[in-house]
Amino acid sequence: MVERSIGALAGIKNTVILTVEEGENGEIYAGSDGDGIYVIDRDNKITRLGRDEGLTSDVVMRIKKDDRNDVFWIVTSNSIEYLKDGSITNVTTFPYNNNYDLYFDIDGNMWILSSYGVYTVKTDDMLNDSVNDYRLYTVANGMTSIPTSNSYSALDDDGTLYISGRSGVCKVNINTMHQGTLAIRSDLCSIDVGENKIFPDENGIYKIPKTQGRIRMNVSVIDFSLENPTINIFLDGKEADGITARKAELKPLEYTGLKYGKYTLHVMAYDNNGNLILNDSYKIEKEAAFSERPLFMIFVFFVFAAIVAFLVWRVMKGTVIQKQFNEIRKAKEEAERANAARNSFMANMSNEIISPINTIMGMNEMTLRENADGVPKPYYLSVINYALDIRNASETLLALVNGLLDMSMIESGKMKVVEKEYDTRAFLTSVISKTRTKSIQKELTFDVDIDEVLPTRLKGDEDKIKKILENLLSNSVKYTEFGGITLSVSMAERKNDICSLRFAVKDTGVGIAKETLDRLFDSYEQLDEEKKNGVLDAGLGLDISKRLAELMGGTITCESEVNKGSEFVLIVDQKIEVNTPIGEFFENGVGASKGSYQSRFVAPDADVLVVDDIPKNLNIIKGLLKATGVFVSTARSGEEAMEKIGDTRFTVIFIDEMLPSIDGTDLVEKIRSKDKTIPIYVITSRGINGGENYEEKGYNGYLTKPLSCEVLEKILMKHIPEEMMKKTKDLAGQEEPGELPEELSWIGKTEGISVRDGIVNSGGVNAFIGSLKLFRDTIDSNAEALRSAYSCGDLKLYILKVHSLKSSARIAGIKDLSQLAASVEAAGVREDKAFVDENAGKLLEEYEKYKEKLSRL
Repeated sequence: MVERSIGALAGIKNTVILTVEEGENGEIYAGSDGDGIYVIDRDNKITRLGRDEGLTSDVVMRIKKDDRNDVFWIVTSNSIEYLKDGSITNVTTFPYNNNYDLYFDIDGNMWILSSYGVYTVKTDDMLNDSVNDYRLYTVANGMTSIPTSNSYSALDDDGTLYISGRSGVCKVNINTMHQGTLAIRSDLCSIDVGENKIFPDENGIYKIPKTQGRIRMNVSVIDFSLENPTINIFLDGKEADGITARKAELKPLEYTGLKYGKYTLHVMAYDNNGNLILNDSYKIEKEAAFSERPLFMIFVFFVFAAIVAFLVWRVMKGTVIQKQFNEIRKAKEEAERANAARNSFMANMSNEIISPINTIMGMNEMTLRENADGVPKPYYLSVINYALDIRNASETLLALVNGLLDMSMIESGKMKVVEKEYDTRAFLTSVISKTRTKSIQKELTFDVDIDEVLPTRLKGDEDKIKKILENLLSNSVKYTEFGGITLSVSMAERKNDICSLRFAVKDTGVGIAKETLDRLFDSYEQLDEEKKNGVLDAGLGLDISKRLAELMGGTITCESEVNKGSEFVLIVDQKIEVNTPIGEFFENGVGASKGSYQSRFVAPDADVLVVDDIPKNLNIIKGLLKATGVFVSTARSGEEAMEKIGDTRFTVIFIDEMLPSIDGTDLVEKIRSKDKTIPIYVITSRGINGGENYEEKGYNGYLTKPLSCEVLEKILMKHIPEEMMKKTKDLAGQEEPGELPEELSWIGKTEGISVRDGIVNSGGVNAFIGSLKLFRDTIDSNAEALRSAYSCGDLKLYILKVHSLKSSARIAGIKDLSQLAASVEAAGVREDKAFVDENAGKLLEEYEKYKEKLSRL
């Protein structure tokens, strides 16, 4: 009998209900197919539980009441969670996320039905979010069919669970089921040599007569379990020629031309969890044929050598051939000298160019870090925007120079793989940050899909992988005008402690024609001769990426379609150092725009020595460390440095690698002869292959030009004693809030303001609030400047002011106004005066509205 009916008219937006469960007080929990959970009380009052209340997905597959633990278990489309005391908790340590249903046995275990099979795990481990031990049952070890979500399973009163599968129903009593281990045995039945069968002698040794023909080793494995284990058969020293197959598919191990000697045949078996369950071995001896005996081999060698020597002598006697040989030798030597000169020129030129880039970026960073007290806000905002443009242009130029240096090192064979342990999450965050900033500036979407099972720490050449990904992502942003980019990272394969990482960069850009894909990775290859202005010039980036991938033993491929986009896939092996999965990946403000920088600490008692023969470089380091209060001593030669080291005990010493009077390494040796403990860092212009041997030369580490104030301060914080250093508030424990304070929640409801974009673009919640205040406080002066420039007919000045407004609005998360300013700016650049006149008034009107909208700040 139907007591009541509740549907869309009662407030249920999604009437596709997948599961229901009755609560303690008679309320009904109804899980929907896309709108979370509806809680219906006895008075038909409906409340909704969704993502804001803790759900990871609005598709709710099952809700199960757990009377023993007084909780409600929730199976969503991507997780397992539980509801207790009105709070929803996600179980992050459970190893699989595509689950359908769950049941409980009398021993406190949970049986979870998934698209992979059936998991059994302790309920207490799920409640404590500490799942380390579980069992998985699949078709390979007993199930008759994989569970399906299209039908319901059922548990009767006797504990028998009827599992609806893709090809039938599987039945198991979860209260009485137990599992055990059945012994597995092997035997080398015989060795076939032609028509003869070889059996073991009284000592158990299989003796094979001399032969160069086919030898077949017939191995039999007896196993009464349902697992169909994996069998590995191989001879010592010939592991690569062995056989690895399932027991049901096992074939004889065959060799042709097997050399004489003593061998051990290994027969190993592994269960479906990778555990070794069988390790047998058999002794084999093969008799040597006459042609295999050492004396015969030595005789053949000398005869062959004599014949070759005679032929070479006859050939080299010819005058013409000798002359050609000399010409070829000279040409080879000239080519080698030219190649060496080119590489030397490239390296020196790159260093000469990086030095002024270091000066530009250093001075620009000092501009960003200048105190703004007493400076008019409109002027300060304009200077910051110009400085950020200088930074972007400098980084682009630096990338080009580094590309030339990298190519020079690759072609000269000096590029080496430098493996080190690194944090997977920090590595991904670093890769994503630059692209996030560029995509925001170009108004493209940037989606990131990180596999949750990636290990926490890996070992490999992190810098080279980062270089490849930055090249691929930079190209995707460059050649994509509409749509966006997607970065996917997953584990393609795993063998013991080695995992194959798969990085996929997909975009919706212009695409590449199929006939040009073969030339895609060539240096400076122009992919479409019809394109103008170098729109599709591949440059050095893709060529370097391919060579770096091959240097690490990896591969890089591309699939593309014109006007639809491209997908580049990098696969490279890395060693697993810490196997714990990274779990769900959060960006935490990655890609935020950088503005003025606040130092991490103040240490006026610390004393740092910088050795460099170029005064500008010394001034840059002084300027970058000005806010820290650290006393910076300078020396322009090795002799002056030694004098100052004799008079003062420095906290850290920085030495430029290319001093004119003395090599940096020789200077370090002199310093180490007097003080072996003082931290010394080298400043180098080398690219991603630098630093692999600096520790061997006596340095503690290295810095690359252009210098980064963040890196400098991290090094100083590592070596300055705690009692000499006062950290700033941000490092003293004040955490950046994750969302707007309650009193400012009205900002999210204000038309035209995107809180999410503002937080990402500004670099955090606090910076976002500051951006909004600065935006509001400069409305009157900036609006007057816009009005004055437009009324005077100075289109160039007007567009310059519109550009500043576009940037300020974007940083503050005011997307619509930023887009309107961008369209007016674009019209001004193409001298479309009609469009500017039509929208100038609207732009000013929309701009001034925010004075009222933000008056509550």
